[in-house]
Amino acid sequence: GDLSYTYKMTGVIQQILSIVEQTYGITIDQHSVSVGRFITHLRYLFVRISQNRQLANEPTPIVTSIRQAYSDAAACAWRIAAVIELRLNAGLTDDEVAYLTLHVARVAADVS
Repeated sequence: GDLSYTYKMTGVIQQILSIVEQTYGITIDQHSVSVGRFITHLRYLFVRISQNRQLANEPTPIVTSIRQAYSDAAACAWRIAAVIELRLNAGLTDDEVAYLTLHVARVAADVS
């Protein structure tokens, strides 16, 4: 509906993809399946943010395991979370950052 919202989300997604590229020193194929999946995740994340329904009930050991197993992706996800907070005025829950970490790790692994 709102074209300005669409432009804003497109800009945020482009900025997020740039963060992943810079973090890993890679060039992302924005037409790949893994990047398409990542963008879809981001769109659903934006919907959860706008509806105040972020993920928040994952067991702590799962979130901790994700952070430990994918430490580079977790650091990247926290940078992305900071951008989202600045651009969308919404902090992300630890669970959302953990889920984002998995998606970042997948995109990076598919390019490497």
